[in-house]
Amino acid sequence: MKKRTELFIAAEGMHTGQYIYCGKKAQLNIGNDLLVGTMPKRTIICYQEGRPGDRGKLARASGNYATVISHNPKTKKS
Repeated sequence: MKKRTELFIAAEGMHTGQYIYCGKKAQLNIGNDLLVGTMPKRTIICYQEGRPGDRGKLARASGNYATVISHNPKTKKS
């Protein structure tokens, strides 16, 4: 497993020294970075990218969050 140092915005419940996992194989835990399409409905998320690579434009300010409401497999949108 490749280990890199990155800067992340801390979500409530994260702590110093916590390992953050990213990508398709990451588990649904506080602080991990996953694809929205892999998350179950009613998952609360913060710091959401509108499009891949836009560096998080949605639910970014302190105290803001978004909730995954549904997934549409035909259009591949959540």
